[in-house]
Amino acid sequence: MKKNNCNKFFLKFKKEKKKKIILFSHKNPDGDSIGSCLGMLLFLKKLNHFVTIISPNYYPTLLLNWLPNIEKIHFFNKKKNNWLIDKINKSDYIFFIDFNNTYMLSPIIYNKFFLQTKAKFILIDHHELHTCNLKFDFIFYEKCSSTTILVYNFIKKMNKLSLIDKNIATCIYTGIITDTGFFKFSINCKTHFITYKLLKKGINVNYINYINNKLYNNYSIEIMNFFIKTLKNIFFLEKFHTSYIVVKYNDYKKYFYYLDSIINYGLKIKNIIFTVMFIETNKNNIKISFRSKGNFNVAKFSKKHFLGGGHKNSSGGIYKDSLKNTIKYFIKVLKKYYKSLIKNYKKIL
Repeated sequence: MKKNNCNKFFLKFKKEKKKKIILFSHKNPDGDSIGSCLGMLLFLKKLNHFVTIISPNYYPTLLLNWLPNIEKIHFFNKKKNNWLIDKINKSDYIFFIDFNNTYMLSPIIYNKFFLQTKAKFILIDHHELHTCNLKFDFIFYEKCSSTTILVYNFIKKMNKLSLIDKNIATCIYTGIITDTGFFKFSINCKTHFITYKLLKKGINVNYINYINNKLYNNYSIEIMNFFIKTLKNIFFLEKFHTSYIVVKYNDYKKYFYYLDSIINYGLKIKNIIFTVMFIETNKNNIKISFRSKGNFNVAKFSKKHFLGGGHKNSSGGIYKDSLKNTIKYFIKVLKKYYKSLIKNYKKIL
């Protein structure tokens, strides 16, 4: 987004009064998506706007149920069609937060509602490649570690940093620790500086760390056995320094909330710089997660071949076919990247 357009948007938005605003998270929202939405909700309400958060699908909030105002999130389902139509038709602004592709929305929502409303569409997202079919009135994008960093910068552009209180700071901090893996990656001076400013607002870091440690390091024997079973069946394409993991439908239904904890194991293996997880969400719909080391750009890989996008080293996509055919297609595509993978492998030796 050009600087002039950015300034123009904020000059206008500062003057808006009591507008009806919808904040949309992506499907299966994580800490960055939920933290961003809740942070924006709390901020915009301080400006006396009427704000509603909608998640395209129900997703257990066990790991995040301690966040302030978490109960304000509405989970969309078919029974809420009329309610959603009414909300969208009467809204002045619809914010799309932390996603850059319409596959991250429910097809029902996208096809039925967004093509009819006169609301202004605003995208706030930190992913590199924007491939949404929607025409946005304003895109707020910066290369940064999390979308909650963008929420902080949005508030800064509004000249309202003084309105950030402990609750807003907690929401923004949650997104940062989610997308940086507790400051393990995608961090820079700006991330640490903003974190410093947030901590000064009185965030209870010890409590947040206690909750996350209790949940992430307190798996049941059943879940650990699922991890063991899945990792025992990891596949290696050694020539390409690549590994992949397969999660079938029955395991997806039972353990989908814990799948993000598995994929990074594929990169911990010696000589592997690219790992993939194929998740059978139904018979002919395969969700795919990509992770890489070094300069192998999985966001571009996903966008070109799997209708996806994301970050250079972390992205996702989908493929509309059977699990078997999806893997077969992936291996076919992978062969085109042999030289690139070898080049990147040698760079990080």
